[in-house]
Amino acid sequence: MKVASINIARISTPERLQLLLNYCVSNEFDVICLQEVAFSSCPILESLFQVFASPGPNKADTAVIVSKTLKEQSHTCDPDGRLLCINLGPVSFVSLYAPSGRIFRDERSTFFRVIVPAFLSCVKEPIVLMGDFNAVDDRGDRLRKAGTTPSTPVDHALVALVGGLELVDVWKALRPRDSALPLKSVNVVTWWDSVFKPGVKRIAQSYCRRRASLVKEICQFYQNCLVEITDPTTELDWPTFQALREEAREWHLRALTQVAQIYPLDIQEMD
Repeated sequence: MKVASINIARISTPERLQLLLNYCVSNEFDVICLQEVAFSSCPILESLFQVFASPGPNKADTAVIVSKTLKEQSHTCDPDGRLLCINLGPVSFVSLYAPSGRIFRDERSTFFRVIVPAFLSCVKEPIVLMGDFNAVDDRGDRLRKAGTTPSTPVDHALVALVGGLELVDVWKALRPRDSALPLKSVNVVTWWDSVFKPGVKRIAQSYCRRRASLVKEICQFYQNCLVEITDPTTELDWPTFQALREEAREWHLRALTQVAQIYPLDIQEMD
């Protein structure tokens, strides 16, 4: 069984959700714990996975997606949406998303010291706990370079949670000689080649097709303007021509903004 934990940063667009689905499928994950989830259901993910989302009030909740080949026995979540458990029979998977930021330090401390132990006490063991803790229990976890000061101080509430529940850090247990967790840059090349670049290519191709259609509409619009202005039965009305030309430019900019979702260009750039 292959498992993963991903903070998806509240993604909600079909393109990005499709990238997430492609990534999970290409890596053949069976169980994926998600954090900062902004949806309660997702047809794109549900096409290949079972989706269990925690409907909390923060709009940045947790979810667990499970392969359709696995049978879910039961699932439960806390009212705030920060903890979600899926029991698959022999093992329970818990997705966790702790409060983040310095201003929520007290709330995070209460979360680790009270809420998480209480929640896990109702979960059938053995438990696989994954997620975004927004804290570290070891100085080496956030070292950018050897010999430097960690970017995040040790959270003593998390240390107490790990010790009190006798949690085992699987990464460190399997790699005792590694001094710290891997940096995000380790898999950047793989991510770019296997997931991001194909997704961008699909989006670019879709945009180019729509852009080509738009250009045809623009040409037809200008042609209609010229036919109207140069009608031999009427005299050339320069103010009217300028007004139509300005209207065509504004229409062009509105269409580009809608299609490409870019910041509108300066009208002078359209000359």
